[in-house]
Amino acid sequence: MNYQDAIGKISWGYLFIYISLNLGSVNIFPSWAGFLLIYLALGAVAAMDPSAKLLKPFALLLLAEDLAEWVLNIFSMAPDLYWVDVFINVIILYFHFQLLTNLSNIAEGQGSQYAGRLKKLRTIQTIFMTVIALIPVSKRAAITLAENGLVVFGIGLVSVIVMLVICVTLFQYKRELRGIEEKPSLAGE
Repeated sequence: MNYQDAIGKISWGYLFIYISLNLGSVNIFPSWAGFLLIYLALGAVAAMDPSAKLLKPFALLLLAEDLAEWVLNIFSMAPDLYWVDVFINVIILYFHFQLLTNLSNIAEGQGSQYAGRLKKLRTIQTIFMTVIALIPVSKRAAITLAENGLVVFGIGLVSVIVMLVICVTLFQYKRELRGIEEKPSLAGE
C-alpha cells in the first residue's frame, strides 16, 4: 500500500471513529472498523515516519476493546469498568496525538499546505479530549458541568466541529497527495 492509499484509509477510519449512528443498541459505524482501517495503514505511514510503528499495538488494543464493547452492546450488556475506561481513554489520547503528529511531520516534509493545520487540529483535539476525559474524574466538576448544560453543549459542539475538520483535512491532504503523484507523470510526457 502506498502512502496516499494509507491516508485514504486513515481518513475513512477517522469517520468510523467519530461518527456514531445507532440502529437500536448497535452502532452501524463501529469505531473498531476505524481502528482496523488505521491499523492497516500504519505500515505505509511507518515507512515515511518510523515512530508510527509504535502505534500498531495500540491500534490493535483499541480495536479489540471497541469490538468487545460493540458485541456486548448487541446483547445489551454494558459492564461498568471504570479503570479500564480510564486506561483506554489515556491510550486513545496518546494514539490520536501521535498519529496526527506523525501525519503532520510527514506532510511538513512534503511541503504540504496541510501540515500546520494538522498540528493545530492535533493540539485542539488533545485539549478537548483531555477535558472530556477529566470531567468524570472530578465529581465536583461533573456536578458543576451537569448543572450548566450550556457548557457541556459547548464542549461537545466544539469537539464535533474539530473532529469533522480533522476528517475533511485528511481527505484534502489525500487529494493533495494525488496531485503531487500525478505531476511528475505529466511532466515526463
